[in-house]
Amino acid sequence: MMNVLLADDERLERIFLRRILDQYSGSYRVVAEAANGRQALDQAVLQKPDIAILDINMPEVNGLEAGRRLKSMNPDIIVVLNSAYAEFQFAQKALEYRLDAYLVKPSTERDIMATLESLTRPCTETRNRSPEVRGLAGETRRDAAFPHATLEALLQGMARKDLGAVTAAARRLESELAERSDDPVFRLFAINLVFSVDRTLQTGGVPGELLRLLDSGAALQTLGDTGTDGDMRGAVSEYLSRLILLLEGLLHTGRTRDQILHSMTAYVDANFHKDIHLEDLANLVFLSQGYASRLFHSGTGMTLARYVHQKRAALARDLLSNSDLTIKEISHQCGYRSISHFYRTFESVTGHNPGSYRREEL
Repeated sequence: MMNVLLADDERLERIFLRRILDQYSGSYRVVAEAANGRQALDQAVLQKPDIAILDINMPEVNGLEAGRRLKSMNPDIIVVLNSAYAEFQFAQKALEYRLDAYLVKPSTERDIMATLESLTRPCTETRNRSPEVRGLAGETRRDAAFPHATLEALLQGMARKDLGAVTAAARRLESELAERSDDPVFRLFAINLVFSVDRTLQTGGVPGELLRLLDSGAALQTLGDTGTDGDMRGAVSEYLSRLILLLEGLLHTGRTRDQILHSMTAYVDANFHKDIHLEDLANLVFLSQGYASRLFHSGTGMTLARYVHQKRAALARDLLSNSDLTIKEISHQCGYRSISHFYRTFESVTGHNPGSYRREEL
């Protein structure tokens, strides 16, 4: 049985949440309610809840700050923020504070229960839960619309440091989510996938500089923005690919030269449209920047900057030949901040400026 604290300055929202959780009385029990963040903190001291569902915009102490303080008081408490898309920038701060999940108003019963179930922890973690709470495996009302079992396999593989299991689960999860990308809850589940992965890595003591390579904040930003199903699928796929590369770097420090080079080029191939620094690659493969630079150059025959420009030029050629995008739009998609920089580098790589290349292709 998990004890739950509900905090929201809107009484009707608290009633709504309580009625939903009352239907799952075998697993959840609402032990306290609060109309503002200060009351939530006071009730948490008195009732010691296992889960706190907090509205962000509450008086006195907002939900984000209340969640941070709750975590400092009890790192094992599950903190779920309840907010709106218009406030999505707070999700990145919630990740920094090591909060656990994110609900988006107006939440349906399915949203809420899918989110709570996505908070499954691998059995190796220190949190002590009853079997029915770890994934609600025996719950007949379990939401089968999303691959909870695959997410659990991913997190357990990460906890065991089993790269093969993580890779298999990640690819299976990517496929299963792609089949459901037109579901309204897809965005919510994808957001909480990022929370679950990031939380598991932090619990496992992954260094901060490597967590920055995973760039969970960027994934949250993409998933939070209004976009197409394809945009969201792409964000999930890219995030899982970065996760696999990160774990390869963590677990295979004794790799061969070719394996190390493959990890670096795979990372650049997946992220060339972003700003990539040599420091990122060196951290990824646990090498000094000087050695990483020499290895990359000897393996590819070019510097990191030249390699990136080659990849960007290849994408630009494809877009110039096969799309109606303007040259400015293509420049942005290829990762250039200024169109003049795009013109200079494209011409240095291809011998043509973008305009003449498009005319010749047409």
